[in-house]
Amino acid sequence: MSSNENLLYSLIRSKTILNLNSKLLFGLINILVNGLIIRYVNLNIIGIANIRLKLYYTTILFISRESLRYNIPYLNNIGSIYHYINLIWLIISLQLLIILFFFFLTLFIKTNNKQYLGKFYNQPSFIYILSAFIELLSEPFYLLSRITGNDHIHIYIEFIASTIGIVIQTYLVINNVESSLLYYGFGYLIKSIIITLTYYIYFLIKRKEERYRLFLISSFNHLFIKAISPFVDHKLFNETIQFFKQGISMKILKEGQIYLITIFYLISYEEQAIIHISYLLEDFFPSVIFSTIQQISFNYFHKIFSTRKIDRTMIKTNKYIKDDQILLREKEYNQQYYQFNRQISTPNEERTIKLNALTLYNNLIRLILIISLLILTFVIPYSSSIINIYIGSKLSINSKYVLYIRLYLIKIILNGINGISQSFLESIMLIKQLNNYRNILLYKSFIYLLLSYIFIRLFGIIGIIIIDCLYIFGRIIINNYLINKYFIRNSLNKSYLFSLHYIFLLLISLIILNISKYLIDNIFGEISFAFSFIIIITFLTLIQEKQLIHYIYCIIKLNY
Repeated sequence: MSSNENLLYSLIRSKTILNLNSKLLFGLINILVNGLIIRYVNLNIIGIANIRLKLYYTTILFISRESLRYNIPYLNNIGSIYHYINLIWLIISLQLLIILFFFFLTLFIKTNNKQYLGKFYNQPSFIYILSAFIELLSEPFYLLSRITGNDHIHIYIEFIASTIGIVIQTYLVINNVESSLLYYGFGYLIKSIIITLTYYIYFLIKRKEERYRLFLISSFNHLFIKAISPFVDHKLFNETIQFFKQGISMKILKEGQIYLITIFYLISYEEQAIIHISYLLEDFFPSVIFSTIQQISFNYFHKIFSTRKIDRTMIKTNKYIKDDQILLREKEYNQQYYQFNRQISTPNEERTIKLNALTLYNNLIRLILIISLLILTFVIPYSSSIINIYIGSKLSINSKYVLYIRLYLIKIILNGINGISQSFLESIMLIKQLNNYRNILLYKSFIYLLLSYIFIRLFGIIGIIIIDCLYIFGRIIINNYLINKYFIRNSLNKSYLFSLHYIFLLLISLIILNISKYLIDNIFGEISFAFSFIIIITFLTLIQEKQLIHYIYCIIKLNY
């Protein structure tokens, strides 16, 4: 088998690519079925179901399991396995109180626009919460498979369960439009039941030796709580609680705007539906592509600044981007190793390493920018047409929503650039520096939440994107300043520079695509013309960026 075939084979087998493919495929399915739902269901109902009620579901899962997912231990004997399983059930049991609290909270919180809720609000709230609880019952299998490095099982199970759940949800919602809010929750309930049952059945049909290889246990009895002393590993318990506290703050910062919108009703339910639509587009493309590039870039930068091979099982989790907490944990372990095993580099070797890192960093930023420019060239003229095709004429006449979608795309692009610089900084920083950096971001994020509240009050749904873009752009400036400081000289500007004839080509393309809207009457004809035109521009871009393609190939080859 040739080297190229070996590379392709390793890429296909890797969990990163497997995860990418499953996310892309499910994202496409999700967009299609939601586009169908939008044509039948009131936008207010869509906003309530996918923003307000879904927030209960995601928050419960996050609070109940993410601290355990962050803190994956190394288990080497059956005693430690029993301690760990006891810890899993203890944490999940404690979260039952939180689940009950959330349920009763949904009963007493007053909601606006009661005419859109009718009598169907408390029931779907209960279904969302029940779905979260059922999904938690499968958590021990997922965590144990993570420890053994077999978490690819979860990728398959989650994809199948999510696909079946959303297809059944779509069927029920479309056929019960008047009570669609009630049936939205059934998709999550079905998904949770399938995930949990599949894990238990999969475990049951395996032989004992295979069970132990996959999950470190060979019997269902091992899943039960054991009356042993001590009941749990106290060090692991304290670490998990610490991750829980940190996870709460990170959750608030990552989805703070959604909490503000839900608690204070800052925008209408219809506008919340627009946010949901933007999330659908982001989950499919280009955010998934950018996230994968970030993952690959982190792998490479971590390797180039390390003297040992990275533990790949800690990098390839069920998320594309390594979580800050996992990163800190791994860096702490690695740096303890470096104290005794780091080889001293000569000045020439260190300079070569830095120059290689700088060159590849610039090319990664350039790759993000090129993808972004090509997408913007297509989306700016045809945003209204895309909305028309996806959801009909409901929103295309509303210029505010069209502007929101355009600005949201800019936010995704800024996130992509910020992710690359973030990956580089996380690779070169020491534990103390990384902690200080994260603390600074934490303080600034609280200011960001306050500004978000003000901007949303002043500008409505557009205010969400304005403050997001400003915040991310500020982080890019800070990251570039720190990276420039690391290289001592200003060597990063070349990634942001393009030749005049390439800029001219993009501008001419933008003008031609804008004119084509008025010359072609058929909306599908417009999209077909634009798509063909973009393919030609992409081909010309690839010809010009041969060096970029070469470096991207090198990154992939070094990662796999």
